Amino acid sequence: MGVITSLALVLLVLLILVTGKDTFSIFGGLILNFILIFMVIILISLGTSPLLTAFIFGLIILALIIFFSQ
Repeated sequence: MGVITSLALVLLVLLILVTGKDTFSIFGGLILNFILIFMVIILISLGTSPLLTAFIFGLIILALIIFFSQ
């Protein structure tokens, strides 16, 4: 088990202890945000417009945050 996996498990256990039933929606939103930010980095490194990419993915991340806060 790697360091990242260990830290993710510790985060999951602490989220279960603190938030209870909302844990999996919070953890899912966190994972989706990480994937989207990783995609932004890849797209910018491939030569797409940084401002346009950041604006579009910023709106997507904002929509995910609003959706998961319900």
